[in-house]
Amino acid sequence: MKRYWILGFLACSACLNLINYVGKGYEAYQKGDLEGAEQLFRTAVKKKPRDPVAHNNLGNVLMDLDRVEEAVRFFKLATVLDKTRTYSAPHTNLARAYYELGKLDLAFEAGEKAKSMNPQDPIVMLVLANIYCAKNERLEDARAFARAATAKIALEDQASAWSTLAEAEYKLNNVAAAMTAIDTAISLDTDNAFYRQQKALYRP
Repeated sequence: MKRYWILGFLACSACLNLINYVGKGYEAYQKGDLEGAEQLFRTAVKKKPRDPVAHNNLGNVLMDLDRVEEAVRFFKLATVLDKTRTYSAPHTNLARAYYELGKLDLAFEAGEKAKSMNPQDPIVMLVLANIYCAKNERLEDARAFARAATAKIALEDQASAWSTLAEAEYKLNNVAAAMTAIDTAISLDTDNAFYRQQKALYRP
């Protein structure tokens, strides 16, 4: 599932250095240079320690470096530093990080906060659907969110959305629907071994 990135193109000349580091950090990330991206985002955080965008983006890189606990700290800082109370990205990323750490109650709390700020965002819906499935709670909502995500989400995340829909259907004892959904996920991402394992679990 994709990270939430905000390049932070702010309309003031005093922010140009920050924009430069954030933009270059994103470019490095896109090229697969995670270490370079980390250093550039760390510089952005150092130059503007109260900027939530720089903290969020540094957290994303740390997630991809499998330093999830460290990423949590930067996502949490980003949520506190956002004085507009409209910046949902770090809440979404925080929910994903807690989910990966198996801290489902904290993931639920962060995901619900993201949804309250941006209820139509398909990434938020998908994150919450995964959390609900993992907690084995609100499975009807999980199915509804995952189904909505399959229709709205970017192409690179569609397979993940169908996989989550399959899990929700399976937990609701709709095995045929689960098999259809996981087959769709496999057709969208034929190299993903996890989806094939998921399908094997659903076979009657």
